[in-house]
Amino acid sequence: MEAWVAGVVVSPNSASTAAGREFMASMIMGRPQVFLVQHDWTAALRHDIDLGTVEPRLPFELVAYEFDISGHRVIHIEHQERGSMVAVHAGQHWCAFPLWTAYTPPKTREVGLNSIFQITTEMVRAITILLESDVLLAQHIEAAPALNRSRARSKKPPIFDHHVLNIAISRPTSALDAEPGMAGGKPGVRLHFRRGHYRRVEGGSTWIRWTLVGDPDLGFVEKTYRL
Repeated sequence: MEAWVAGVVVSPNSASTAAGREFMASMIMGRPQVFLVQHDWTAALRHDIDLGTVEPRLPFELVAYEFDISGHRVIHIEHQERGSMVAVHAGQHWCAFPLWTAYTPPKTREVGLNSIFQITTEMVRAITILLESDVLLAQHIEAAPALNRSRARSKKPPIFDHHVLNIAISRPTSALDAEPGMAGGKPGVRLHFRRGHYRRVEGGSTWIRWTLVGDPDLGFVEKTYRL
């Protein structure tokens, strides 16, 4: 945010138009909710779900996901309706690349960063699935008042309270609530993901969340979800 205000964010020619600058300003300065990602969340899903077919359903309207990829800070900012952008800290500068729409692949020949875009896009989709599926354990971490007083004296921004999310994929709520050998009233159903989807209702449609259902004691059903 500070780099954008200072005017030192580098971007490709396609983002130098008034529309491109306005788009990136709305993403960077829109106060997104922040996820600091420390683990490969796609590892929990990549063998079971084709993440390229997943429509992301964000936990908030505007979200920023920060990663460390090969020693570089990478931030993927996604808006539920407007699209997404990726910013990479290279050397002394931030380089920002608008993706415009969450469902259109970037022009990789122009920016040459296809692998990073693929990593962050799939990671965001995996995170949204696991958040919806109720398979995460949240640990609340309180900021130390003494540390923040010290940071204030040094004119540094405060550290805020935050939550650490850990994957507990083998013990979903739906399975814990079921009797042994039972899942959703059906005996002998192995653990599996039920894909999120829109259901048509009178006057429109409603979103049905991704869920993890079944009995973990019976094993896990591996599927590839494709359109």
